Amino acid sequence: MSNATYIRYWNEVNDDLRQQLEYESPQDTALMPKDKASSFQHIATIYVKYIQIYKKIEQTYDQILQPQKRRVIREILLAVIGRLLEAKHKMVELESSDFFVLSDILLDLKLIPEDLIIPVPKFFLEDREKQLEINKSILTACNAKSLDIDKSTQYFMDLSLIDAIKILQINERGRQGYIRAKYMDDLKKQAKREEEMENNMDEMDVGEAALKIQKIYKGYLGRNNYYNVKRKDHQFLSMMPFNSKNNDENPIIKDQKNRERRKILQKQYEEDYQQALIDIKEKIKKVEGSDMKETFQDNFRQWYMEYKRVFGKFPEFPADKTWQQPDYKFNETIVVPETESATEENDKGKKGKGGGKKKNGDSEGKVDGTTAPSTADIKKSETSVDKSEAGQSGGTDSTGNEQGDSKKAAGAKKTKKGKKAEEEVDPEEWKTDKNSKYIPLIKTGCEIYEQDWKNKNEKNNFEQKHDSEIIKNDKRKEVESEIKVRVVEILKEELKNLKLALESGKGKKKKGKKGKKGKKGKKGKKGKKKEKDLTAGRTIESLYEELVQAGIIQSPVELHLKDFVCDYNILENTMDKQIVEPCLLDLHQILTEYCILPLGFDSVSDAIPKINSVLLFGPKGVGKNAYVNAIATETSATVFNLSPRNTMGQYPGKAGVAKMLHMVFKVAEACQPAIICINEAEMVFAKKVPKDNPSDPKRIKKGLIKYAKKLKGKILLIGTSHKPWDCDTKGLLSLFKKSIMIPKPDYNTRYLLWKHYIKYYGGDWSTFRFVNLSLLTKLTDKFPAGAIKALCERVITEKRITTNKMKPLDTNEFIMQLAEMIPINKEDDKLYKNFFDKLPIQKKRIAFFTESDEDPKNKKDGKGKDAKGKKGKKK
Repeated sequence: MSNATYIRYWNEVNDDLRQQLEYESPQDTALMPKDKASSFQHIATIYVKYIQIYKKIEQTYDQILQPQKRRVIREILLAVIGRLLEAKHKMVELESSDFFVLSDILLDLKLIPEDLIIPVPKFFLEDREKQLEINKSILTACNAKSLDIDKSTQYFMDLSLIDAIKILQINERGRQGYIRAKYMDDLKKQAKREEEMENNMDEMDVGEAALKIQKIYKGYLGRNNYYNVKRKDHQFLSMMPFNSKNNDENPIIKDQKNRERRKILQKQYEEDYQQALIDIKEKIKKVEGSDMKETFQDNFRQWYMEYKRVFGKFPEFPADKTWQQPDYKFNETIVVPETESATEENDKGKKGKGGGKKKNGDSEGKVDGTTAPSTADIKKSETSVDKSEAGQSGGTDSTGNEQGDSKKAAGAKKTKKGKKAEEEVDPEEWKTDKNSKYIPLIKTGCEIYEQDWKNKNEKNNFEQKHDSEIIKNDKRKEVESEIKVRVVEILKEELKNLKLALESGKGKKKKGKKGKKGKKGKKGKKGKKKEKDLTAGRTIESLYEELVQAGIIQSPVELHLKDFVCDYNILENTMDKQIVEPCLLDLHQILTEYCILPLGFDSVSDAIPKINSVLLFGPKGVGKNAYVNAIATETSATVFNLSPRNTMGQYPGKAGVAKMLHMVFKVAEACQPAIICINEAEMVFAKKVPKDNPSDPKRIKKGLIKYAKKLKGKILLIGTSHKPWDCDTKGLLSLFKKSIMIPKPDYNTRYLLWKHYIKYYGGDWSTFRFVNLSLLTKLTDKFPAGAIKALCERVITEKRITTNKMKPLDTNEFIMQLAEMIPINKEDDKLYKNFFDKLPIQKKRIAFFTESDEDPKNKKDGKGKDAKGKKGKKK
């Protein structure tokens, strides 16, 4: 797409954000949510709309070329991500669930479930590209292990000796039969050739032969042309996948090439912009620097001379906070200060209103940030008159009476309203934009766009390079501030010398008052002892290399969330349930919001609950370790593997474990973002360790809990478990703030998995047209994705692909191998379901629904006759 397209996207995003801000903060109180249900609907609509805005602005930021526009868009993008996370956590708070049914909102907004997918921002990886290359080189040099996906899951039954002998016998008999059949076929072909030679017909006429050849060739061309047109139509309608051989026709490939081209231009324009910042600044220093210095000095001298003319003495030099302001000038008009009584009266008024705080340089009795002269320099007669007037205007008694009267009036109003006032709903109670850090940032970004870019004429900037005028304005202020810093010391000395000269001229020697002795500082309370640094004399680089060599720091397998095959369960999401069972796309959404986005950027508000530990639990083969790799890849995080089997034999003894954990968390804090993963996390909290497990998993339990409480910044602790109930569940759930179940694939996802893996192992899908995918999908109900992959890998071998044209692959071959798989234990599903229901957030949700379903007639928002009756019984 062109530059104009992305500029138009930015215009649309700005309009959408304006409408969104108006919807979030309606001026009419009647439009505000009144209860919990309406508040959830309101915030859920905001959440869905922000996802659509985020997608468009993320694409705009990724593709737009102009470097100054990219900086403005980036700030808006980060603010939108922050507001999106705020809305998500508000929904979780209201609904007591991590998953939601938003089908009614999607229907109203004319969207489909796929529109809720949150893509990972591409700049997460692009911004850390150089650091990633350095980390990869270190990991490669140290021969680091890879965080491999667990392949130990067994899906097929072990082969017995008798079965193995039978397979060998069948193959040997088949080989012998194939050779004999080929020999007999060769004999038949030889006999047929000899017979044709004996009964050879006369040669055909040349013209007749040419007609037959032309007929056959034209038929071939016509059929070929028809199939090409049909293929293109089906590909356009997404009824057939694009052929990977014809990349020039594939629009996805074209879009990728265009993006790569624009990324090269982005880097070039960014380099030009950085160079322009240096060149323009140097030019301003040379051309305008001397004039700026002289103007600043002249304004300063004019200021103190005018001050001396008005007050008869030289002023104090302004405070640093005052003169360091960019717009501060010495030649501002000098305001005559008020008298002492007037200032006291104003101070009293301000204290009464709660406005005691004063801004720097704006307080009364100051002139351009300097202290005003004392009242001794002003006539005493004026002072006495002002004091008498101030006394007549009302003292403390009068103000006290006024405050008392106002309180009585307010109390009278309350008594008049009575019970009705208590029953009124506070419009601020269910407001969804309270304490939001990101709404002001979004407003600021929209204002910058409208002021600087919306109506800017860029007809002469077709290539979308940087704007030199904007750089000049910014650098002019920067140069001016640098000159100020250098000149101020000279001006301070000049003002000091003038004061000394004035005092010596008048012959006044003021004796300085003795300063009060400073009070002895109170002894502070003894703080907690600092934790001893077990590796105080070592650098982070040496610790990093040691952990790599020990196999604790590992390189993640490159996986992206978009590589996972999954789909929405439409039927499940249309059902209104107390507990919303997630599908795999819901899981992707949660991992993006809880793990990837907070790890990717720094500006996470304190209003958003910090989730620094997550437990992923589910059956074997559902992809727990694959998701850990995906999170690490998307965030370019450093991965520490503290799994008991991985650390077995490393750092023995209590001192060794303490040192290992200290090193891991110290390096993780220095190499953020970082992920600390623990496979089989339930073994760390196991009540009884199995005898066949020599890893001693409980040795890291105490230290892990200690360090997990101190997790800060962009560090994420991820645990995986396939038997979370087989341990001290209370301790396990206390370690991890969020527990997320990875479900088995539903019907839609299994259908896509079958199609994906058959194409992955077999190549062109059109050659497997005799495979009944619907039947296979139904037969593999409750099967994990790993089982479907193993089944396809076993059936579609390289030898089978070569014979596919002669003997097409059919459904029976998959069913035969399916019969040899280990049966799925459906009782485990109940255990996972029970554990999922016992999670704290699920208990809260179930309690909410059970309370609301007990007696709906008596439910009147906690007020009314029933509420009064209960209170009466208590008395």
